[in-house]
Parts: sequence; structure tokens; C-alpha cells
Amino acid sequence: AACALVSVFDLLSSNLSGQPRMTEYKPLFTYTSMATRDLDDIIRNLTSLSLLMKNNEQVSECIDKMWQQHQNTFADMSSMSVDLGKVNSLAHDLFPGLNASHPWEAKDFYADHNTSIILADCNAAQTLLADLSRASKHYLESFEAGIGGLALEPASTKDRRAKKSLIRLCGVSKLALEFYCMATYVALFAIEHHNNSSRLHVDCNLDRADVIKAVERSRMTLSTFDVYLSNNME
Repeated sequence: AACALVSVFDLLSSNLSGQPRMTEYKPLFTYTSMATRDLDDIIRNLTSLSLLMKNNEQVSECIDKMWQQHQNTFADMSSMSVDLGKVNSLAHDLFPGLNASHPWEAKDFYADHNTSIILADCNAAQTLLADLSRASKHYLESFEAGIGGLALEPASTKDRRAKKSLIRLCGVSKLALEFYCMATYVALFAIEHHNNSSRLHVDCNLDRADVIKAVERSRMTLSTFDVYLSNNME
């Protein structure tokens, strides 16, 4: 807060030519800045994952094979899926500073402050975004590190086991993408719901306690899913 205040004073005192002076300052530890960084990471990770899935035929084959084995699971998840574009749109709607490259101005300080007031009462949603940032990064790194091995022929029992694990990792990538998108939307919806904005295009008569419970359940599911990916691919 002190740095932000100094920055604003700097802007005001440097207005010698009638034009406000812009600075490179941007906050690092406000609720808004932390949520914005998490969202930026989530959207970047999920966009990269989506492109890898679409552009790799072997990954598509793994997904099709997994779908044939678990059609009900895929159908249930698809019924609740939220398109990444919709998540991106709501994220930019709530956080206009997302991916912004313009220099920090006094008006940005006030926008950051106003959003931080809302986020101060949305701890569960903020924590979910932080968890999703870490989880999506971990999954994407594992995915990128492994997809090259799909084209290799295993030469030993250990190699066959590793490739089987990799096939499963790639096979659930569609489920992972849809779940990460849905969980991110749940966190954003909770923030939007608390803000009581008219921009909500869904049932806004939901009780606040139910929305918080949805966020908490999403965190629990994310934790379970992450543990499964880490320990149960064999």
C-alpha cells in the first residue's frame, strides 16, 4: 500500500506539462495482483494444453481409447464442461488488468484497490485459483515432457510400464482440461456472485453458502485429481 501511495504521489508531482506521468510500477502483493497472476498462468497453461491436444494425432488416439473405456465418465464431465473461451472472457471481465501491457497509472491503483476489497471476502475462490495455477502447470509440464515418448517402442518391461502410464496421462487430458476450466469458472463465478454484478447470465438467486460450498468441493476434487495423476497412473 505504501509503494502504491508513493507511486500515486509521484504521478501527481510529476505532472509538470499538464500530462500525467506514467510509471512502470505494478503491485505484487495485493489480492487483485495475486489473483491476476494466477489467472494469467491458468489461462496460458490451459491454452497450451488445448493446442497440444488438437495438434497431436497420437494424443487424440489416446483420448479416443480412454473415451471408449470410460464413456460414462466422459459424458458426465462433458455435461458440466465450460469452454475455455468463456472462462477467458469472464476472467477479463472481472480483471481488466489481465495481460495488460500499458504502464501503471493512478486509475489502475483505484481499480486494483476496489477489486481487492471484493476479493478480501472471497478467500476460498482465491485459494482455488492458486491451487489451479499450480495444478495446471504441473499437468502441462508432465504432458509436454511425455508426449514425445508416444512414438517410441518400449524395449523393456520398465519402458512398457512407463509408456502405459504416459498413454493414460494423455488419455485423460480432455477430462483434465474440462475439469480445470470448470473449476476456474467456479472460482470466477464465486467472485462475480459476491460482487452482485448484473453481468451474470445465470441464476443469481443462489445462496452465498451454496456458492462457497461449490468452491470448496472444487478444491477437494482438484486435490483428489492431482493425487491420482501423481500416484495412480500405473
